[in-house]
Amino acid sequence: FDLGFNRNNVVVMDNVLPKERLAGLKDKLLSISGVEKVSFVSGSPLDGGDDRSYDYKGTPLSFQLFIVDSTFFDIFGIKIKSTGIIPSKNTLWVNQKGFDALQPDKNSTFTLYKKEKQIAGITSDFHFKSLHDPIGLVQLRLRDKDDGCWTIIIKIASGADAIKTANFIKQAYSKYNGNEPFDSYFADETIQKWYEKDAKASKIIMAFT
Repeated sequence: FDLGFNRNNVVVMDNVLPKERLAGLKDKLLSISGVEKVSFVSGSPLDGGDDRSYDYKGTPLSFQLFIVDSTFFDIFGIKIKSTGIIPSKNTLWVNQKGFDALQPDKNSTFTLYKKEKQIAGITSDFHFKSLHDPIGLVQLRLRDKDDGCWTIIIKIASGADAIKTANFIKQAYSKYNGNEPFDSYFADETIQKWYEKDAKASKIIMAFT
Protein backbone atom coordinates (compact mmCIF):
# COMPACT_ATOMS: atom_id res chain seq x y z
CA PHE A 1 0.00 0.00 0.00
CA ASP A 2 1.25 3.48 -0.84
CA LEU A 3 1.84 5.08 2.57
CA GLY A 4 2.88 8.40 1.03
CA PHE A 5 6.59 7.93 1.79
CA ASN A 6 9.47 5.73 0.67
CA ARG A 7 10.28 2.90 3.07
CA ASN A 8 12.69 0.84 0.97
CA ASN A 9 16.39 0.57 1.85
CA VAL A 10 15.99 3.02 4.75
CA VAL A 11 17.94 2.34 7.95
CA VAL A 12 16.89 4.04 11.19
CA MET A 13 19.08 4.37 14.29
CA ASP A 14 18.56 5.98 17.69
CA ASN A 15 20.80 9.00 18.21
CA VAL A 16 23.05 8.79 21.28
CA LEU A 17 25.36 11.68 20.35
CA PRO A 18 25.34 15.37 21.34
CA LYS A 19 24.47 17.77 18.54
CA GLU A 20 28.10 18.96 18.28
CA ARG A 21 29.21 15.55 16.95
CA LEU A 22 26.51 15.02 14.37
CA ALA A 23 28.30 16.74 11.48
CA GLY A 24 31.33 14.50 11.94
CA LEU A 25 29.12 11.43 12.05
CA LYS A 26 27.40 12.45 8.83
CA ASP A 27 30.75 12.68 7.02
CA LYS A 28 31.71 9.28 8.45
CA LEU A 29 28.49 7.59 7.29
CA LEU A 30 28.55 9.17 3.81
CA SER A 31 32.04 7.74 3.29
CA ILE A 32 30.62 4.19 3.52
CA SER A 33 30.09 2.54 0.14
CA GLY A 34 26.38 2.14 -0.51
CA VAL A 35 25.26 5.01 1.72
CA GLU A 36 23.39 7.59 -0.37
CA LYS A 37 21.90 10.08 2.11
CA VAL A 38 21.96 10.80 5.86
CA SER A 39 19.36 12.79 7.78
CA PHE A 40 19.05 13.85 11.44
CA VAL A 41 15.49 14.31 12.68
CA SER A 42 13.23 14.47 15.71
CA GLY A 43 10.10 12.76 14.48
CA SER A 44 9.42 10.81 11.29
CA PRO A 45 6.61 8.80 9.68
CA LEU A 46 7.98 5.79 11.56
CA ASP A 47 7.54 7.14 15.10
CA GLY A 48 4.73 9.68 14.66
CA GLY A 49 6.65 12.71 15.90
CA ASP A 50 5.63 14.86 18.86
CA ASP A 51 2.02 15.74 19.61
CA ARG A 52 1.01 19.41 19.48
CA SER A 53 -2.60 20.16 20.41
CA TYR A 54 -4.13 23.62 20.04
CA ASP A 55 -7.37 25.44 20.39
CA TYR A 56 -7.48 27.18 17.03
CA LYS A 57 -10.28 29.63 16.35
CA GLY A 58 -12.44 27.75 18.83
CA THR A 59 -11.68 24.35 17.27
CA PRO A 60 -9.35 21.78 18.90
CA LEU A 61 -6.61 20.69 16.49
CA SER A 62 -3.99 18.02 17.10
CA PHE A 63 -0.83 18.13 14.96
CA GLN A 64 2.19 15.85 14.92
CA LEU A 65 5.42 17.86 14.84
CA PHE A 66 8.53 16.68 12.99
CA ILE A 67 11.82 18.62 13.23
CA VAL A 68 13.72 17.72 10.06
CA ASP A 69 16.48 18.72 7.67
CA SER A 70 16.06 19.05 3.91
CA THR A 71 17.49 15.56 3.30
CA PHE A 72 14.51 14.08 5.17
CA PHE A 73 12.27 14.91 2.21
CA ASP A 74 14.69 13.33 -0.29
CA ILE A 75 15.00 10.09 1.68
CA PHE A 76 11.27 9.61 2.21
CA GLY A 77 10.26 11.00 -1.20
CA ILE A 78 7.83 13.49 0.35
CA LYS A 79 6.93 16.26 -2.09
CA ILE A 80 6.66 19.94 -1.11
CA LYS A 81 4.64 22.64 -2.85
CA SER A 82 6.34 25.92 -1.99
CA THR A 83 4.34 28.96 -0.90
CA GLY A 84 7.22 31.26 -1.91
CA ILE A 85 8.36 31.77 1.69
CA ILE A 86 11.97 30.83 2.49
CA PRO A 87 12.10 27.97 5.02
CA SER A 88 13.68 28.81 8.37
CA LYS A 89 13.42 27.79 12.01
CA ASN A 90 10.59 30.31 12.33
CA THR A 91 8.45 28.88 9.52
CA LEU A 92 6.56 25.61 9.17
CA TRP A 93 5.74 23.13 6.49
CA VAL A 94 2.34 21.49 6.87
CA ASN A 95 0.72 18.61 5.08
CA GLN A 96 -2.31 19.26 2.89
CA LYS A 97 -4.70 18.22 5.64
CA GLY A 98 -2.99 20.61 8.04
CA PHE A 99 -3.17 23.46 5.55
CA ASP A 100 -6.89 22.86 5.01
CA ALA A 101 -7.47 22.86 8.79
CA LEU A 102 -5.52 26.09 9.39
CA GLN A 103 -6.87 27.99 6.38
CA PRO A 104 -4.07 30.60 6.42
CA ASP A 105 -4.47 34.01 4.75
CA LYS A 106 -3.17 34.86 1.27
CA ASN A 107 0.34 35.40 2.71
CA SER A 108 0.34 31.83 4.08
CA THR A 109 0.17 33.27 7.60
CA PHE A 110 -1.91 32.07 10.54
CA THR A 111 -2.05 33.18 14.18
CA LEU A 112 -1.47 30.80 17.06
CA TYR A 113 -1.39 31.96 20.68
CA LYS A 114 -1.26 35.57 19.46
CA LYS A 115 1.86 34.83 17.41
CA GLU A 116 1.94 34.90 13.63
CA LYS A 117 3.32 31.81 11.91
CA GLN A 118 4.16 31.47 8.22
CA ILE A 119 3.87 28.35 6.10
CA ALA A 120 6.86 27.77 3.81
CA GLY A 121 5.29 24.88 1.93
CA ILE A 122 2.63 22.20 1.76
CA THR A 123 3.76 18.58 1.79
CA SER A 124 1.96 15.64 0.31
CA ASP A 125 -0.09 13.72 2.86
CA PHE A 126 1.55 10.61 4.33
CA HIS A 127 0.68 8.02 6.95
CA PHE A 128 2.51 7.95 10.29
CA LYS A 129 0.35 5.26 11.89
CA SER A 130 -1.14 2.03 10.62
CA LEU A 131 -3.88 2.07 8.00
CA HIS A 132 -6.41 1.58 10.80
CA ASP A 133 -6.00 5.33 11.46
CA PRO A 134 -6.71 8.08 8.93
CA ILE A 135 -3.89 10.43 7.91
CA GLY A 136 -3.56 13.13 10.57
CA LEU A 137 -2.41 16.75 10.66
CA VAL A 138 1.34 17.31 10.35
CA GLN A 139 3.66 20.26 10.98
CA LEU A 140 7.34 20.12 10.06
CA ARG A 141 10.01 22.56 11.21
CA LEU A 142 13.47 23.02 9.77
CA ARG A 143 16.19 21.70 12.06
CA ASP A 144 19.16 24.01 12.67
CA LYS A 145 22.56 23.69 14.35
CA ASP A 146 21.11 24.37 17.80
CA ASP A 147 18.73 21.42 17.59
CA GLY A 148 19.66 17.94 18.66
CA CYS A 149 17.86 14.96 17.19
CA TRP A 150 16.21 11.70 18.22
CA THR A 151 16.89 9.69 15.13
CA ILE A 152 19.44 9.11 12.39
CA ILE A 153 17.97 8.06 9.06
CA ILE A 154 20.12 6.62 6.28
CA LYS A 155 19.15 5.86 2.68
CA ILE A 156 21.03 2.96 1.12
CA ALA A 157 21.63 3.30 -2.60
CA SER A 158 19.62 1.22 -5.02
CA GLY A 159 21.61 -1.83 -6.09
CA ALA A 160 23.76 -1.92 -2.95
CA ASP A 161 23.64 -4.93 -0.64
CA ALA A 162 21.26 -3.50 1.98
CA ILE A 163 22.09 -5.98 4.79
CA LYS A 164 25.85 -5.71 4.29
CA THR A 165 25.72 -1.91 4.07
CA ALA A 166 23.52 -1.70 7.18
CA ASN A 167 26.08 -3.74 9.12
CA PHE A 168 28.88 -1.38 8.02
CA ILE A 169 26.73 1.57 9.10
CA LYS A 170 26.13 0.10 12.55
CA GLN A 171 29.80 -0.77 13.02
CA ALA A 172 30.91 2.74 12.04
CA TYR A 173 28.33 4.37 14.29
CA SER A 174 29.21 2.16 17.25
CA LYS A 175 32.91 2.97 16.86
CA TYR A 176 32.20 6.69 16.50
CA ASN A 177 29.99 6.89 19.60
CA GLY A 178 32.34 4.93 21.86
CA ASN A 179 30.28 1.71 21.75
CA GLU A 180 27.21 3.29 23.33
CA PRO A 181 24.22 0.94 22.89
CA PHE A 182 21.56 1.94 20.36
CA ASP A 183 18.64 0.43 18.49
CA SER A 184 18.65 0.15 14.71
CA TYR A 185 16.18 -1.26 12.22
CA PHE A 186 14.96 -1.07 8.66
CA ALA A 187 11.96 1.19 8.04
CA ASP A 188 9.90 -1.61 6.51
CA GLU A 189 10.48 -3.77 9.62
CA THR A 190 8.91 -1.05 11.76
CA ILE A 191 5.90 -0.79 9.48
CA GLN A 192 5.47 -4.56 9.55
CA LYS A 193 5.19 -4.41 13.36
CA TRP A 194 2.18 -2.11 13.00
CA TYR A 195 0.29 -5.13 11.69
CA GLU A 196 1.42 -7.91 14.02
CA LYS A 197 -2.02 -8.05 15.67
CA ASP A 198 -3.67 -8.26 12.26
CA ALA A 199 -1.36 -11.10 11.22
CA LYS A 200 -2.11 -13.05 14.42
CA ALA A 201 -5.85 -12.48 14.04
CA SER A 202 -5.69 -13.66 10.45
CA LYS A 203 -3.94 -16.90 11.48
CA ILE A 204 -6.56 -17.56 14.16
CA ILE A 205 -9.42 -16.95 11.72
CA MET A 206 -7.82 -19.22 9.13
CA ALA A 207 -7.34 -21.92 11.77
CA PHE A 208 -11.01 -21.82 12.77
CA THR A 209 -12.07 -21.72 9.13
